[in-house]
Amino acid sequence: MIFLNFLIAFALIVFVHELGHFLAAKAVGMRVETFSVGFGPRLTGKVFGGTDYRISLIPLGGYVKMSSEGHSAKPIWQRIFVSLAGPLANLCFALAILVGLYAVGVPSLTSRIGNLQPDKPAILSGVMRGDRVVAVNGSDVKFWNELTDAIGRSKPGTDIRLDLRRGDQALVVFVRPETRGGKPFIGIAPSDESVTQYFGMAASLKLGSQRWWREIKSFVGFVSGFVTGASSAKEIGGPMAIASVANKAAQSGVGAFILVIAILSVSLGMFNLLPLPILDGGTVLLYLYEGIVGRPIPSGVLLRLNQAGIMALSLLMAWAFLNDLGR
Repeated sequence: MIFLNFLIAFALIVFVHELGHFLAAKAVGMRVETFSVGFGPRLTGKVFGGTDYRISLIPLGGYVKMSSEGHSAKPIWQRIFVSLAGPLANLCFALAILVGLYAVGVPSLTSRIGNLQPDKPAILSGVMRGDRVVAVNGSDVKFWNELTDAIGRSKPGTDIRLDLRRGDQALVVFVRPETRGGKPFIGIAPSDESVTQYFGMAASLKLGSQRWWREIKSFVGFVSGFVTGASSAKEIGGPMAIASVANKAAQSGVGAFILVIAILSVSLGMFNLLPLPILDGGTVLLYLYEGIVGRPIPSGVLLRLNQAGIMALSLLMAWAFLNDLGR
């Protein structure tokens, strides 16, 4: 079941990615020879309109193969457009999912407190595990995101009023927050209790877009941290980690599983925009070089760049696999 959940999630985002390349190529008149979900030997498929639509053996990616003569004859801007279309398809797909999830209702953590950090303001003020926060500084809250937002809006150095429900009792406590990262901090964590939270279309567009942008910034932050050494290479996950996350999400419900698909789609789109040989971002750089210099990069240099790219990605996948085994 774990493998099946992984296969469904990953095959879908790969299909969307390759569909982006495919539709862009068709839009500018490029002939597409192969549309494959998966690498390696062909398992099954159908030839239609001169294109071999296939499912291949290794479910770790996919590709769209275009006619080399027709492709190289196209203007550089069209080739860049086709290269960028795959990652952009992933990003647009993720945005649509996130907006849609908010529109139909998303599981949201309630304002019930699950854990308290010892010797921190909340527990020192008498807050207990299992308490439900019903208001912060007079503003009603029902969900955890509302609770944290209300705490974040409190003035530094002033007490925060928490209206609590403890069983049948209504209580009021005042908490003097610490400051952590420039924000008020009282040392609480949510319980696992959740209910479906519904939003209108305008709010769904706003919240879905915000969540989408946070995922993009998170990816950029991790990559920049990895380059500077601020992020640990041990955080890189491979197929086993993705399968585990997808399986846990599937067990939590359809909404959680779809959310994971959206997050993975953002990650795949952003990853392919990295300026590495054989990735879409690296291909765009080569086209830009051709446009600036006026001629393609020499074939011998291109071969060595692609070999270096394949080696770098192979090492990355091997490292991710070792991290998966270590977990």
